[in-house]
Amino acid sequence: MADNSSIPDTCITAHSLTYHPIYRISQIYQLIVLGLSVIPLVYFIFWKVLKSSFHGNLKIVLDVFLMLLVYKDSDQVEGSISFVFIPVSAAPKMYLFFVMMLILNFLNFILIFLLIQKNGTLMKSNSTLTARYQLEEVYLSTKFAISVVFVHVVFYGIYEEH
Repeated sequence: MADNSSIPDTCITAHSLTYHPIYRISQIYQLIVLGLSVIPLVYFIFWKVLKSSFHGNLKIVLDVFLMLLVYKDSDQVEGSISFVFIPVSAAPKMYLFFVMMLILNFLNFILIFLLIQKNGTLMKSNSTLTARYQLEEVYLSTKFAISVVFVHVVFYGIYEEH
């Protein structure tokens, strides 16, 4: 307790953090980015995804189903354990989800690495100029993809640990 009052130190710390200028500016920035992203998101969902083939609609259904599985037993008035606002009762399910996603991301990295080796082998084959150009483009885009996937796996793994 602070200053012989009935307010716990954690509440005073949370209050001072909430009204800290840097934290407040970051909240306002996130709110602006969120507001600006709503219009493209709505456009994308209603005019692109819902009119797409089966796999696009299936992904939305799977995402909603996954959210229901994770949050169905949680009470949203509970405290959260991270900046993602995961309720305490949903934390074990979310941790399992994070571990599964990390494993899948690592598997994705391994498969893309194997793909880049296969593309390198194919580039050495004798073929027409058009085929060599296409193989070069595929090889370069796969090299770019492996760097993006590697960074994604590393950052996802770091976030999961904290």
